Amino acid sequence: MSSRSRRSRSPRFKRRRQSTVAEPTGLEDRPPGSTSTSPSRFDQLLELIKTQNGLISEQKEEIKAELQAQLQTMNKHTTMLKTLETDATKDDKAHEGRALGDAQTWHALDKETLAKIKVMVEEWRDVMQISLVFIALFLTVVTAFISPVIQLFTTPPDTSSAKAPPPSVPTQLVALFYYLALITSISNSVLCVLGIQWGARLIATPLGKTNLERALARERRMLSAEGKMRLLMGVLVWTLLISIAFFVLGFLIQLWELSFSFGGSAPILVVGGGIATGLSLIILGIILVTTLHAATTENSPFESPLSNALTPFLRWIRRRVRRPGHGATDLAKRKDRSGDTHSTGDTKDLASVIQWQKDDRPDVVALKTYAKLVLNTNDVEILERAVPSFEFGQWYDAGDRLLPVFHAVRERFLATDTSFRVKETVHKQLAYLKTWKGWREQEGVWRTNLKANDFTRWCQAQCLELIDRSRGSRREFFPPLAFLNSFEEDNMDLRHLGRRSNEQCVARILCTFDSDDELGDRVPIFRCAVEACNRLLRDGGTDQVTAILSHVERASVLRSFVRNPYMRSRTLANLVAFITKGNETEILNELSDFFSDLPEMSVVSDDDQHPLPVCSLLEHLLPSSLSDIIVPPSLDLSPLLGLVNQHSLYEWSSRTLTHYLNQGGFDKLSDLHPALKLWEFCRDVHDRYETSSEVVAFYEDSSSALQ
Repeated sequence: MSSRSRRSRSPRFKRRRQSTVAEPTGLEDRPPGSTSTSPSRFDQLLELIKTQNGLISEQKEEIKAELQAQLQTMNKHTTMLKTLETDATKDDKAHEGRALGDAQTWHALDKETLAKIKVMVEEWRDVMQISLVFIALFLTVVTAFISPVIQLFTTPPDTSSAKAPPPSVPTQLVALFYYLALITSISNSVLCVLGIQWGARLIATPLGKTNLERALARERRMLSAEGKMRLLMGVLVWTLLISIAFFVLGFLIQLWELSFSFGGSAPILVVGGGIATGLSLIILGIILVTTLHAATTENSPFESPLSNALTPFLRWIRRRVRRPGHGATDLAKRKDRSGDTHSTGDTKDLASVIQWQKDDRPDVVALKTYAKLVLNTNDVEILERAVPSFEFGQWYDAGDRLLPVFHAVRERFLATDTSFRVKETVHKQLAYLKTWKGWREQEGVWRTNLKANDFTRWCQAQCLELIDRSRGSRREFFPPLAFLNSFEEDNMDLRHLGRRSNEQCVARILCTFDSDDELGDRVPIFRCAVEACNRLLRDGGTDQVTAILSHVERASVLRSFVRNPYMRSRTLANLVAFITKGNETEILNELSDFFSDLPEMSVVSDDDQHPLPVCSLLEHLLPSSLSDIIVPPSLDLSPLLGLVNQHSLYEWSSRTLTHYLNQGGFDKLSDLHPALKLWEFCRDVHDRYETSSEVVAFYEDSSSALQ
């Protein structure tokens, strides 16, 4: 054993080694106070991580605040852009619909009425002021002429008798006419003063709680005063002329009396009297001719109260004098009845309809006033503010009597001088019609007297025209179209479609014939919905058609197509192909029960391709590979074969039917008699060159089972 090994085993070496190993342990067990004050690297790392976390938190808050500010800025910019878009496109969008009694509408119409009243009052005031000025001058002249006559009457006689002898008859006539001219002129002046006062009252604001009430009150005041004020203007003119005539008569009598009052002749005075008399007669003739012209001619510029009073009298004389066959041909009679008045007859009829009646309801009075103000205005701004209240429902409620007025108002809104926005609002009123509150009672139930009439059918025609003109893109007119069509007999089930969205309404219309109930006339709206979808497909709007069809079951749409009584299969072909493409087997399974129990259906007589739509549908359900046909276990084609046999339609449907029968449909037939008829047809045509292989195969494979 080596010396090193012996040392390691000795007790002294072991004690020294143990003391050496224990020294580090003594250093680690030192109290905390005896360690160095400098932090360890781990503590420094912890401090750095804490600092980093704090910086990250602060940066996170800063980023969050910055993002919040950016979001607010973006929202603000979005609002501003929307405002700019609204301002830029507002002329291309319709106004929102408003009620007939809307305050904004009647405020604008009342201002228009007030402006017209002010114009009329100013005209009347000018006439009356001119009349007052003329009468003031005229009274001065009359007074100057009548003063000598009064002086002559009041001069005391030279004799001692108590009373003066009466003057001569010419002198009395002169005094009479001068006095009449004086009193007539004074009466004219009094009427002018009263007329000015009445005109000022017309401009005052009438009493009323709403703009509608105030507008109707102002219109009522104007109607009551307009005729009287026009009559007053005529009276003023004629009293002025009469006073002048009295003065001229007195003057002429005085002139002629003076001409022959001398012992000798006074030719100059005689010539002057003749000239004055001639001029007076010429003026009188002009007045008579213009009055007769106004009494016998429509829209004469010489119209006056006297001519209006003479018109019925002259017509009566004309009827009494004129005899049939004497002095008047049939053409002249027709011209007398309608020639001169044809252009104004409609206007007169319209004016008579608009005229207020005592038994008119308040809403009818409002409609008539609205129509009158709209038809008589040339201010495009007034039309812009009035068109939102062109509420179609109110016109429906007013009845057929106001239908000509409705059309006249609509034509005024659609005139060439109105903006695109006004025209678009008129069209949009059809869409607003379905939400009119008047369709329901106060309890919220439908009114029982809702029936189709000329107005509702006209509205339907307008909806169809607008949809067709837009190539199906304006689907907002489908809900009102369906709603209005629900007024027809047996179409009550369509009424709820007015509350549906545009796409839902179109989809429900496509399914409208999928019903066992008695259905009314709804072919036009069904045809319109189909055409709209077809146009969308032709224009590449497949996504829109998919969105429309997503609201209903495709099987329901196809059943409706099959059961429609009028539309040709070729019209439905594109839409049917779009629905069935890639889903033939699944749809065939969904419709197997329908094919196995067919309801009553008619044949489209004018369809030279597929008179029976159900066979056309079965043809669309054939997959691209005929070997992939999977006939559902529940599919029984016996009812369809019976229907084909009933109408002798084997020529159009034999190929399609034999496809299904050859792929297992024959074994599922519940009645072989219709199949026998098909087999007999196949037997008769199987030798022809154009006969399809499916027909030949059915004839050969089924011979043993059917013979």
